[in-house]
Amino acid sequence: MKKANDIFGIKYAICQAPMLGVATPEMVAAVSNTGCIGTLPLGGLPTSLNEQLILKTKSLTNKPFIVNLFLNPVVDINKEEIDNMQDELTNLGKQIGYTHQRIETFEQDGYTQNLELVKRLGLKYLAFTFGCFNDQEIEELHHHNIYLIGTATTVEEAVFLDNKGIDAILLQGIEAGGHRGSFLKDSLEDNLPLEDLFDRVFPLVNKPIFVAGGLYSGQIGKKYLDKGAAMICYGSLYIGSDESAAMDYQKELLNQGKPVETKLTKSFSGKFARGILNEYINYIDNSNNSIPYFPIQNILTQKLRSFAKQKKIHNFNSLWCGTNAHYARKESSFNITNKLIKEVYDL
Repeated sequence: MKKANDIFGIKYAICQAPMLGVATPEMVAAVSNTGCIGTLPLGGLPTSLNEQLILKTKSLTNKPFIVNLFLNPVVDINKEEIDNMQDELTNLGKQIGYTHQRIETFEQDGYTQNLELVKRLGLKYLAFTFGCFNDQEIEELHHHNIYLIGTATTVEEAVFLDNKGIDAILLQGIEAGGHRGSFLKDSLEDNLPLEDLFDRVFPLVNKPIFVAGGLYSGQIGKKYLDKGAAMICYGSLYIGSDESAAMDYQKELLNQGKPVETKLTKSFSGKFARGILNEYINYIDNSNNSIPYFPIQNILTQKLRSFAKQKKIHNFNSLWCGTNAHYARKESSFNITNKLIKEVYDL
């Protein structure tokens, strides 16, 4: 089975994970410039902005990098559910001086335009999450020599992607920060710690397996390479980096080196995501109202989150990170990656 070195033409089988809102072109390029590979998150962003981000990354490195898309389906509108949530957000906003403006229409952009952008710009490595391409799309993308990397949170999802002919499977352990890549079930059922997930999936699939979730050192990652993983992916480790777009508050909190309490919650976006437990999460999760599914809840809370970020009211913002995020390193992404290389390859 191929290793990442052969797949991407890179020197080291180490990847920086696609953290929307954290990863920047500068971070992605810095990682790729070490001989590893960075991932640029495009999911949920306008195509025009994504083109700028891709071109910026290309201007900073001539090395390969991966781009990541969201394949979430368009969901039905439940007006009663949405109205109830908007009432909750109105009441909650009063606590911090935020006035919730009720939203009546919900634009749910598909991934088609971003997919066309990937093809037009000649990108060769495409990761995706929250779903899977259909057979026709897979055939067409392969016709364009685009290497496809699908995200799986369960054994069932990994086998599904393998049967679909996806080129590589990224296993996301329950420890991972940010959104779960789940797409067959909207639950945490069958979501396993990374080690258990890898051990169960590895004998069942024929494709290269990449692993992510809770990795915080080269030594931990090396164990997966030794067991047969094709690549090891690090996310939260980069939250505190110089190139990270994370809020300074989160960087400083993680830089203290003490574990932080995280929780998997739908409260901000309508899809399970792991982040630092705070007042907002407790309020919404403990309310009696159902939470509209992604991306509806994400749209409903967008302005509240922006307000909280602007006013530095951190108890009302999403601070995505994994269970081992307190190992985040406060230095350049280039140095963080070089230290990982030394740890993984005993250099």
